[in-house]
Amino acid sequence: MLQCIGCSSALPVDVKGDAECSKCGEKYSFSENYVRSNFDKKLFDNYRKDYLLNKVLNNNGYISYQFLQEGSISLPDRDDVAGFRAFLGSNSAGGVILDVGCGVMARPGYLDFDNFKYTKFIGLDPIDDDSFVGLRLVACSEYIPLVSSAVDTVVFATSMDHVCNLKKTVAESNRVLKKGGRVVVWMSDRSMSFTQWCKDWLRRRLNSWKKGYSVDKYYVYPNWTVLGVPPGGVDPFHSFFETPEKIIKLFSKGGFKLVQSESKSKMEVFLSFEKVQ
Repeated sequence: MLQCIGCSSALPVDVKGDAECSKCGEKYSFSENYVRSNFDKKLFDNYRKDYLLNKVLNNNGYISYQFLQEGSISLPDRDDVAGFRAFLGSNSAGGVILDVGCGVMARPGYLDFDNFKYTKFIGLDPIDDDSFVGLRLVACSEYIPLVSSAVDTVVFATSMDHVCNLKKTVAESNRVLKKGGRVVVWMSDRSMSFTQWCKDWLRRRLNSWKKGYSVDKYYVYPNWTVLGVPPGGVDPFHSFFETPEKIIKLFSKGGFKLVQSESKSKMEVFLSFEKVQ
């Protein structure tokens, strides 16, 4: 099931500890239900500036996991998490499920269910952690260390706007999916009309004047966690504002068709795509 991100050759499944690909020398670390790839170098070599920005934003995400846990979608009792869990249950293809951006909890809340149709859970995240209940891949969505046609369902739960390169991510999702497999997405709709943008800009200017600092550069939370926005970021966690229109267009070009969409609010947009090519 495992594939080298450097040369696409098969990786051994019974290795423990640090190892290299026998064909290209790509480095890995193996333990029980855990594989760490050297994805940082791959991203740096191919997407240098985007990678550096994405790395800083992901570091902010890691801090939020540690100190802002009440906002985590890993919490199963949140209404929005329960809503996506229901949408996923009715739209996934069953079998092997790959959760891209699974975070650091053993089982994210949207996967917190027992279902006979799932045979294997795989969690992928750039954060190095081994608590996931299932196979944990410390990797990135642009270079997934799985063989082609390995999974039945790919999940992006508020993680699509955290990747380094969207086009490569869609291509990798297509590659690892079986024909007829599904990609299920939870995303936000950050689209704004020109009038809304102007009002938002004025609101932020007024808030900056009231608070005495730029609210575009610093996010100060009630527990005094402070996150900065790096140059090129639109907030502490994102390099762009996603919209359903953009994501649907990308997947349509990437060999998928839209099967179902559900929009409960600007922060709860659920999409389901089926692989057709």
